[in-house]
Amino acid sequence: MMDASAIKEIIKPAMAAQAAGHETDIPVAMLPEDYVIQSLEPYLDQPARHRALFTTYQLGSFIDYIKDKDNDTTVVYVNDLSMKATAIFDHGTEEEPNWATHRAVFSPKHTDAYAALTGKNKAPMEQQDFIDFIEDWAPNIGFADSEGEDIPVPKALAAVRRLHITAKRQATTEVGDFSKSHSALESVEITTDGNLPAEMRFTCEPYPGFEPRQFSCRLYARTGGDDPKLVYRITGLERMSQQIADEMVGSITAGTDAIAIYIGTIQHG
Repeated sequence: MMDASAIKEIIKPAMAAQAAGHETDIPVAMLPEDYVIQSLEPYLDQPARHRALFTTYQLGSFIDYIKDKDNDTTVVYVNDLSMKATAIFDHGTEEEPNWATHRAVFSPKHTDAYAALTGKNKAPMEQQDFIDFIEDWAPNIGFADSEGEDIPVPKALAAVRRLHITAKRQATTEVGDFSKSHSALESVEITTDGNLPAEMRFTCEPYPGFEPRQFSCRLYARTGGDDPKLVYRITGLERMSQQIADEMVGSITAGTDAIAIYIGTIQHG
């Protein structure tokens, strides 16, 4: 019976011939041990093909990189839901596919002002916390009363500082022959010595390089014990978010000329 070493010696020429018969862009060699095919690319003077991933949160840098590296098969995929865009420079075609290993990714981050605005949206704040928020972002903030008339920030801030809580309770008891009922109605009113603002207007860039936008926020108060909680809600936030996404798509389209742009994502495999 032939042992394993003899069998290896017999099949070695056949395996070597088979490996040599397949042409590749990356040189390979068959190792004697277990006949594993090993890439020789790490030992070349330069890579066999270009591989690169450029990432940025600056829209202008993303567009400049695309314009600099653009070729006939460049494709850009824009995900307007996650605010992310990916450019593939070695995309290839269906007839001549490529490896898609040279990419650029645009993944913007919120500006500090926009992060502060959205981070406090619908979150009840203590009176002092809301005062601190106004003072920290005073250059970005404007106020209006219930009629839409502007209120100067110092005046609005003074009104927020002087909030009063008035609780009113009304009880009614009704007694019948075989029954008794009791009901209570409690109302809480928050007032101030000045003109309490009904709307906050917050202006900022949502992402670096995007157009500044004004976000309208409705103000209201909640009570819990003796301390009022102040809340603002950004009105039409979903609509504003879609407008911001549309701006991203429009900027990439205008800045990259005739490059193919698709709304969505793609997975190669």
